Amino acid sequence: MNSKYKAVIFALAVIIFFSAVTYTTSAQTFNNADELKEYLNRQPANSPDKPIKVTMTANAPMLERIAAAINSAGKYVSLNLSGNVLTSIPDNAFSKCIPLTAITIPNSVTSIDTRAFSGCTGLTSITIPTSVTNIGDRAFSGCTNLTSITIPNSVTSIGEYAFYECTRLTSVTIPDSVTFIDFCAFAGSGLKNITIPKSVTSIYSGAFSLCTSLISVTFQGTIASGNFYNVFSRWTNVPSFPGDLREKFYALNEANGTPGTYTRPNGSSNTWTLLDSGAVQAKVQFDQGVEYYNKRDYDRAITVFTEAIRLNANNMEAYVYRGYAYAVKGDYDKAIADYNQVIRLSPNFTGAYYNRGVFYYDKGDYDRAITDFNQAIRLDPNYTEAYYQRGTAYIIKGDYDKAITDFNQAIRLNPNYTDAYFNRGFAYREKGNNDQALADYNQVIRLNPNFTNAYNNRGWLYYLKGDLDRAMTDFNQTLRLNPNHALAYKNRGRVYFDRKDYDKAIADFEKAMQLDPNEPESKQFLQQARQLRGR
Repeated sequence: MNSKYKAVIFALAVIIFFSAVTYTTSAQTFNNADELKEYLNRQPANSPDKPIKVTMTANAPMLERIAAAINSAGKYVSLNLSGNVLTSIPDNAFSKCIPLTAITIPNSVTSIDTRAFSGCTGLTSITIPTSVTNIGDRAFSGCTNLTSITIPNSVTSIGEYAFYECTRLTSVTIPDSVTFIDFCAFAGSGLKNITIPKSVTSIYSGAFSLCTSLISVTFQGTIASGNFYNVFSRWTNVPSFPGDLREKFYALNEANGTPGTYTRPNGSSNTWTLLDSGAVQAKVQFDQGVEYYNKRDYDRAITVFTEAIRLNANNMEAYVYRGYAYAVKGDYDKAIADYNQVIRLSPNFTGAYYNRGVFYYDKGDYDRAITDFNQAIRLDPNYTEAYYQRGTAYIIKGDYDKAITDFNQAIRLNPNYTDAYFNRGFAYREKGNNDQALADYNQVIRLNPNFTNAYNNRGWLYYLKGDLDRAMTDFNQTLRLNPNHALAYKNRGRVYFDRKDYDKAIADFEKAMQLDPNEPESKQFLQQARQLRGR
């Protein structure tokens, strides 16, 4: 591979925008996640009370990529999902999408699936349509800023941990369509009052455990005997309660619920206690691990995630996060081992194959990276990033034809994918097709006038064509955008050298060596320029 290009190709290109931008209150409409990502990257930092309003028509496979675009940009977003394509919010669709503050779900959706919004700590409101019949396991767990929610009267079941640790969720209306409330569904939430309608026939263990603010519980009907297990968990320090009330709550925990309202005395210091359950304990450990991870304390995060996995070996989220943490620390073998477990637990989790492929790529195992990108594409033929990453792996392997094919696919899916044009330009250059390479770099600059490396690479193509004026213009622009671009100093020095302007050539070669002491060509040309100047 031509050494002149190594410094500008193999890392993902970073897009830098210097133009002034203003906050907009009108909703912006996008067709795909890449367009959304580019738009959000251009917006200034904002606050949760001033989210960027976005409208998108999306199918299920697009949702994870939309969430990734929002997370990557780090801008607070209020999302309106429109159209009638979606029938469910699938597993993990918006999991850990922290900047998402609000979402409107279309009427075509009938199910909010497992972990669909788990860990969306910025989410304050959500509109659930009357078409939804099922709220899945952990659907909103850890949404710590969710303050209230209306469950539509179409819902029949609320999954386990569905609203676990929604600490600001102080009120919820359970409609009389609900028949089943699963294990720890509202555990650790901020509920103060709750009414269980007659329609509910089964409430499973710990459904309202750890609700330390709960003062009133009303049962409108009788819970079927045998389906009411430790719903509120056991009390501690109960002697301060009146005897009859104490016995009633023991009865609730040990047998079944009977119609009536049960209250907690004002000023009581008593709290609900944590159910002795490995799954609950594992979730507590997991949440602590996420806190450490968000603080970039990766060693502590790994320790806590490891404990969560010990308590619950099927805790997929813990493997996902621990794998991330290992990768950040550069321990790709352990990151890959964790993603092996993620894939074991969820064999069709497209993003897991993609991320494991990236870990293999960063480790330098390009064949296995390509294998994982292949699987991600098989599961989702429109996975733009997988085509792009596979293309970069093919570039490193020197298979430029396959790289170009993959970049073509990425560009077909996202015609504004600047990185794909950029790397395809490099692949064309390596094949000796300088005209097509030049066309790709022109397109990159049209899409993003501040794409530094595109100017440098285009300048080098002009240099090879003998167009020194255009080459000089591009190298100057590269250095305006990045005054510490060693390769651009070396390349501009070559232009000065060919023009026999040895003083300026020497200055540029010296600067290139100062920025990159291990670059051999700068030293070689510097010596030649000094010799020629001395004649």
